[in-house]
Amino acid sequence: MKRAKKIQKLQKIQGITPEKKPAGENANKDNMPAPAGDLTDNISENFDKFELWFIANGKKIFAFCIVILVAVAAFYSVKYVMEKNRKEVSAKFANADSPEKLQALLKNNSGAPEALSAAFALAADYTAKKEYDKAIELYTKISQECKDEFLAKKSALNVAYLNEMKGDKNSATLLFARVADELKGPEGVRAEAAYAAGRLYFNAKNMASARKYLSLFQASSAMSSDAGQWAAMSRALLNRIPAAKVAMAPVAKPAVKPAAKPAAKPAAKKVAKPAVKPAVKPAAKPAAKKVVKPAVKKAEKAAAK
Repeated sequence: MKRAKKIQKLQKIQGITPEKKPAGENANKDNMPAPAGDLTDNISENFDKFELWFIANGKKIFAFCIVILVAVAAFYSVKYVMEKNRKEVSAKFANADSPEKLQALLKNNSGAPEALSAAFALAADYTAKKEYDKAIELYTKISQECKDEFLAKKSALNVAYLNEMKGDKNSATLLFARVADELKGPEGVRAEAAYAAGRLYFNAKNMASARKYLSLFQASSAMSSDAGQWAAMSRALLNRIPAAKVAMAPVAKPAVKPAAKPAAKPAAKKVAKPAVKPAVKPAAKPAAKKVVKPAVKKAEKAAAK
């Protein structure tokens, strides 16, 4: 059976048409159920098809495999070279013991992963030498380009400190506040920025803004030790701010209806008072009469003299 089918396939490939048998000869065979051996024959037939297809397309398959092997080899070769160069650059940054060497490495290897860390170290060296403008330039670059959240936000925080040291407290305050308000930053850095912003607002007598940033973090809910420390310092400074006076809205007094006037009482009848008799004064006593001594006594006195 297998051999007959293979012969038929070869004949089809070669363009030979097999002889047809009378239709009635195999009529009964077509209506009969397929024997169990036909499954094996089908598998064999499919395998033969694949074999013929592979022979016809073998060159293309072989060329495709060669291309894949070359691409894989090239990928791993490039990866090996890049890894080797990265290790060499990393070793150079680690062995750089002066700002001059770091500057040279940053110029030639600005895209290296270690470049921003080296720039952070160089900026710290500039800060120690009081070359604040150079340090601010490097810290600003790190804060804008570094993908490490801690290094980027710490650099922005250092820029604010340097502005404060230069006397530009307004720029420093705004930058501290911006770092504190960024929710994606590390908690410890944000808590430090909040304290610094609150401190500067407090010194500027802006108590409303100082209260806002000094109360931004709580030591009891801090997730890290450094955040808890800065939150405690903020609380200590917050306690020095007098309580805000809350303007109380005047309380509207309930409308009081005037009490109803009592009904007028009927006028009382006037009772006529009896007429008062005038008081009768007692009659004046008659004046006492003077006693006139007789003239005789006067004559006697005159004679005696």
